[in-house]
Amino acid sequence: MTITAISDEGNSITAKCEVTIEDKAAEVDTLIGEIGTVTLDSKADIDVARAAYNSLTDAQKGRVTKLSDLEAAEAKYQELKDAADKEEADKAAAAAVDEKIAAIGEVTIGSKTAIDEARTAYDALTADQQALVSKLSDLEAAEKEYAEMHLDQVKEDAISEINAYKDMADYRHDQQEELAALIEDAETVIDSAESEEAVNAAVTSAKSEMDKVKTDAQLTEEEKLYLIQI
Repeated sequence: MTITAISDEGNSITAKCEVTIEDKAAEVDTLIGEIGTVTLDSKADIDVARAAYNSLTDAQKGRVTKLSDLEAAEAKYQELKDAADKEEADKAAAAAVDEKIAAIGEVTIGSKTAIDEARTAYDALTADQQALVSKLSDLEAAEKEYAEMHLDQVKEDAISEINAYKDMADYRHDQQEELAALIEDAETVIDSAESEEAVNAAVTSAKSEMDKVKTDAQLTEEEKLYLIQI
């Protein structure tokens, strides 16, 4: 390029010079191209390319040919980040449930609260989170063991309730034997019961039959009425 400079006195100087015009749009395209395959480590490259693009004039932005690639890279990175964040959150949620299950420890008749808390926490997880719980089998084993202990306790309490339901001193010998037979039958049914509901049903049935057995006072009253009638 030739440039001629003219002074106020009319003198002129002519010289050749080189002018370099930087293509900022091309530089941005280069930065976008350098992003490459998007991974979770691509954030810095994506941010640099986006900042360079945003610094352009509207005319320069119009000459950028890889804007769609930049936008795709940003979208892909966000997708990867969201997935990674979800995975971390899912792992943390599953780990919290595993801790609750581990806290159950040795199962006793007093373990119900700890077992229920662990089960409630597990059931509240999403399907993805539940798949990450490593101690589910331990929880299920604890639930089974506790259920057996609880049923045994229910049976024991039921048998005690049946035996204490009537005061044998209120009955004559024959009626005492009748009550004893009803209690023995009830104990057999209770021992073989496979659920708390079945135990409760056996207790209710036994009490109903025992209520039909007359006390010494009832029999005495009936005898008095009989004597009066004859």
